Amino acid sequence: MALNQPRQRLDSLTSLRFFAAALVFFNHFARDALAQVHAPQPIQQLFQHGREAVIFFFLLSGFVLSYSYSDGVRPNGMRVSAWEFWWARFTRIYPSYLLALALPLPRKLAGAVMGTVPVSQLYDLPWVILLLQAWIPSKADAWNPPAWSLSVEAVFYAFFPIGAMMLLRLQTRFLYLTTLIVLAATAFLQQSIAPYSPNMAAFFPLIHLPVFCLGMVFGREFLCGHLRLRKSLFFFWFASFCVVAELMFSSNLPDVLYNPFILALLYGLLILAAAQLSGVFNNILSSKLLVLLGEASYVLYILHMPFTVAMQRLVFAFIGDPPLVKSLTFIIFLFAINVMVSVIVHLRFEMPVRKWLYSHIRSTGRPVVKAG
Repeated sequence: MALNQPRQRLDSLTSLRFFAAALVFFNHFARDALAQVHAPQPIQQLFQHGREAVIFFFLLSGFVLSYSYSDGVRPNGMRVSAWEFWWARFTRIYPSYLLALALPLPRKLAGAVMGTVPVSQLYDLPWVILLLQAWIPSKADAWNPPAWSLSVEAVFYAFFPIGAMMLLRLQTRFLYLTTLIVLAATAFLQQSIAPYSPNMAAFFPLIHLPVFCLGMVFGREFLCGHLRLRKSLFFFWFASFCVVAELMFSSNLPDVLYNPFILALLYGLLILAAAQLSGVFNNILSSKLLVLLGEASYVLYILHMPFTVAMQRLVFAFIGDPPLVKSLTFIIFLFAINVMVSVIVHLRFEMPVRKWLYSHIRSTGRPVVKAG
């Protein structure tokens, strides 16, 4: 199958991004609330390990970018130039990224003046603006903790043109073998250094690069007509069940079963199955509402921490009731507010800003491609 064929829309994958972003939200804000209501331990563990959803995001990023941009004709292995690709990625992530940094800025500046916020926090801002915080593990969660993954994604984007050429020139079996070996090695490395340097194991960008590469290989092979699943619905539910079971019973599983390598393979199977769904369930995942929520999921992911913290502070200032602010009912209410805000920001801020940036570059005479 030619690589320059028309690409189909993969709306089911877009919808899955919303559920992964929701898992990250509840990981950040629902853990204490679930403990207070004495939720079953597996449910508590599911959300305690919700940050593992970033593995899904990293793998999906490699899959979608490879599927969208791979080309078997052009020498660089991409449908566009590297500059066009990087500009598409910049306009996709950076406007909302800056918005999320701007939200806590007034409070932090005022706190630094009044002495309630350490001035050292202001020194971290340049690293975060430049998407470099993940390279300094002690600063990875500065300002907006979820933003560390965008620092990692920036490395993926820088690597992608090189990876696209490798996909074009190297044999598939060699790519599979090499990627899986490196992924297994880095998963072992993560588990080995986590007790001594948890931030390094969790945030350092190069540790996550093999997951992105695996997604690239899957995306390229799927585009070529390989990796086809005859019973996609079965594999979708099988992979979903295994991922949920891994997270819910992680404390009872040996390291050989619960590690980034196994999770990446399960997420890969889930992505491949979701991309090939048909029938009623595919229609559900491809519905306009879920696709819209999926398209707004990046805003939900990058904005939920500063926005929710601001909302909690505001409610506490007027009501002064800590149990209410941390209750599970209030957290669910805040999630619903976050979802609505993310859709509004996506439609009224993110998309218009991207269009403006594209029109500005078009006026310079440089070529423009649609951002993936």
